[in-house]
Amino acid sequence: HHLVASFRSTLEETVVADLLVQLVDLSHPEYEEQMQVTRGVLAEMELLDRRSLLVFNKCDLVQEGASERARELYPEAFFISALSGEGIPSLARAIGKIVRHALEGRKAPGRLRREATA
Repeated sequence: HHLVASFRSTLEETVVADLLVQLVDLSHPEYEEQMQVTRGVLAEMELLDRRSLLVFNKCDLVQEGASERARELYPEAFFISALSGEGIPSLARAIGKIVRHALEGRKAPGRLRREATA
């Protein structure tokens, strides 16, 4: 499929990334299928063990039941609305914390790897 091929070429840039952020449009009727495709491509690229954050966007556009279901299935995820700003501060704090740890790891080689395997 052409979209998957385009997606795969975009993901090739992630090979050197310290952090992957998977942004999911919660309002899309097939978001779970899209997540499975993403996971499959990441698995093929051997990137599933990378530090990552799962972020659901457009939480303000879905019915409460859909949001609750996603929150139950993905308790580690961040739920945001780019339009209203809901959830953005906590996501920004989490990214900041990860970036700080990555920078500290650059000063002490191997530290980030030790933290990731602990």
